[in-house]
Amino acid sequence: MSEQSEFINDTENTGSARGRAQANTSIQPYQTYWYKDNTFMKTAFKDFSEVGSSAKGNFYDIIMPKGTSTTYWVASRCVYANSSYCNFDVRCVISGSVGAYDMYYSFTDDYSNSFALFPVVSLSSELIEGNSTTGYTVNVE
Repeated sequence: MSEQSEFINDTENTGSARGRAQANTSIQPYQTYWYKDNTFMKTAFKDFSEVGSSAKGNFYDIIMPKGTSTTYWVASRCVYANSSYCNFDVRCVISGSVGAYDMYYSFTDDYSNSFALFPVVSLSSELIEGNSTTGYTVNVE
């Protein structure tokens, strides 16, 4: 869990600089990105019996249920740090390999492969009032 107490504001609203943020202080990002191909993943996990289970099977079969066709998001962020830019990524499993997709690319140009991530919040239906015509409100009392 992390908390950002000082927010960075958009400093440019026009032209090629649109959406570029400028921080008040300099930061030094560090590399937390790594990639493991599906060949590595197939050999990286022990059988259940090797860790004291009487069941037969392999942990790989649980996290890669479709083998090299397995694709899903992993709730883990990472940074790919380069000498001139860095990518802020969210990890994913794609084609049975573990890597990451860019959420934000720090270069000054647009990066067509960047994605967006939106938080999902679950609410009890008892807290929600309204309808699609008049709109919805959340009762927080």
